[in-house]
Amino acid sequence: MRRPAPWLLLIAAEAGLGGIAWAWARGAGIALGPRLHVAWGDVLVGLAATAPLLGLLAAAVGAEWPPAVRLRRFVETTLGPRLVSASNGELLGLAAAAGCGEELLFRGVIQPVAQQSGGMVGGWAATSLAFGALHAATPAYFVLATVVGGYLGVVAAAGDSLWPAMLAHAVYDACALAWLRRQAQSAAGLAG
Repeated sequence: MRRPAPWLLLIAAEAGLGGIAWAWARGAGIALGPRLHVAWGDVLVGLAATAPLLGLLAAAVGAEWPPAVRLRRFVETTLGPRLVSASNGELLGLAAAAGCGEELLFRGVIQPVAQQSGGMVGGWAATSLAFGALHAATPAYFVLATVVGGYLGVVAAAGDSLWPAMLAHAVYDACALAWLRRQAQSAAGLAG
């Protein structure tokens, strides 16, 4: 029996977070459906919301601050080699699954549940910290992911739709993965 490709497993795991979100939302009485309507305005807001995230990525890539340098080296050495042979479709699939799955879980379910007990600001902060903890490969990555999670929490709370946050997350991930793959390919002498 042929084993599934590692990228398919990663995509399935990220998409599985969306399944967890749906099950949790149902049990908690949270209606996700109404927050998943799509309007052109949501697409435009999501694309515009990507700009600050890409600015943060550019700042992190160019920073000489020691924690940022350690984070960059960690990501380049651990994830970079795995990305060298990834196809555009695999990167886009992973970015889309992460953007949708993580946002459904964190901003669609965890944030509203946390806000029930901690209020709007407390729930937002707790959700941002939980998002950071999920991504805490290094202390600097925890901080960066917490900031990104907080930002996406504001984007999600600002409207009636989760699509702007999902789209911003997915586009950011796609750009970050493509950049990292390019760096890894250059390091391996594969990019021209």
